[in-house]
Amino acid sequence: MLNFDTLVIGGGLAGYCAAIKSAQQGLKTALISQGEGSLHFASGSIDVLAKHPTTFENVRFPLSAIEELPADHPHPYRKIGALETQASLDWFNGLMADQGIHFHQLDALENHWRITPFGTLKATWLSQVFCALLDDKPCDYERVIIVGVDGFRDFQPAVTAENIAKLPQFAGIAVKQAMVVLPETKANDGLRAKRAIDYARALREPLMYNAMRDQLMRIATPRDLVIMPSVFGNGDGQEYMARLQRDTHLQFHEVPTMPPSLLGIRIADALHRAFVEAGGTLLKGDAVTRAQMAKQETVDGQSQWVIERVHTRKMADLPLSAKHIILASGSFFSHGLVATADTILEPVFGLDVDAPAKRDDWYADRFLDAHPYIRSGVITDDNFAPSIQGTTVSNLSCIGGVLAGFDPVKEGSGGGISIATGFAAAHWHARALRAENATIGTQQQLDNEAVA
Repeated sequence: MLNFDTLVIGGGLAGYCAAIKSAQQGLKTALISQGEGSLHFASGSIDVLAKHPTTFENVRFPLSAIEELPADHPHPYRKIGALETQASLDWFNGLMADQGIHFHQLDALENHWRITPFGTLKATWLSQVFCALLDDKPCDYERVIIVGVDGFRDFQPAVTAENIAKLPQFAGIAVKQAMVVLPETKANDGLRAKRAIDYARALREPLMYNAMRDQLMRIATPRDLVIMPSVFGNGDGQEYMARLQRDTHLQFHEVPTMPPSLLGIRIADALHRAFVEAGGTLLKGDAVTRAQMAKQETVDGQSQWVIERVHTRKMADLPLSAKHIILASGSFFSHGLVATADTILEPVFGLDVDAPAKRDDWYADRFLDAHPYIRSGVITDDNFAPSIQGTTVSNLSCIGGVLAGFDPVKEGSGGGISIATGFAAAHWHARALRAENATIGTQQQLDNEAVA
């Protein structure tokens, strides 16, 4: 049996944050990652809280809104609190900067508007440095140039330009479209209709990069905002964008494209590097198949479940055990939650789930309304400990998308909750372990003194 201090199940944003924070605190940590995680589909920005969880009104200051949540609200942010949420986001920002991925935000810790691939605006809190930060004031660019790449089908400049022209921030500013044509070579034969990552590989060639650079300089001036799809770099795209900006002196705004999203991949790659550097053990391409559990009594006579070991698909008969297990398996997309004909369940441990009782109640009447099933998830106490048929699982924490009590789509809160819950679960466990070790040490000292 392999023994760890912390075992994290799930290799998305929440799982990596928990695993990295745990390893940074000196705990022997393993991460079981079944796939690439949702970051490959992500915008590359970090949404903390765009709309209020109860009223769905726009939120300008997310941390203030978190601070005002009622004491009995089931939202994960309420359980963490505004101060630790901010600490987690500051930690994440610093972690990314150490890995060469830089973010920026508006002053006063407020949301800003980011431009989407469709030319609409979405509220977010942290954006990568080559994304323009917009507030409600008119912009002072001379023009907005929407640049497409000939043959690249995952970004449509005409759609973006049409919607950008309707935004009040760009009122009175000319919005233009342009197309960059990359030279055809043997190395990029068949590049048309490929994904962003294929263009990123091609643009590593000096011939291709120079063609992009020279055409952009003919298309735009330093007084323009150049909006273009993220097609530079696989993990190191910010370095390429910084070089392009130095060479052209242009102002760029990158937008994510259809998956895989290079802006999201940058974050995923940085998290992987940080975990390895912190000394963590990565079990990639693996999944938990079953768990062995035992019921115990606490000192006050209460029953609790304890996970003694878990088995995975690849490790076969070699089980894993840990003092603390963190479930970061995500929601429906990653099968952290599973919907059957009449119920919603958590498939790994069979944890208690909060979900609408009837399938007819899963959905709202209108497609764009908040659908109740999205708020479904695992029920936890204020320390993110779940239960099975009402009995607490004492050495398990649940974090990220598997949690109940929030709507990441309608609220615009998925990234922030993943970071904050992952950070908090690892931080709280390390603190509890230090306290436990201190108590054991004190007792041993007393026993030694008694013997002496």
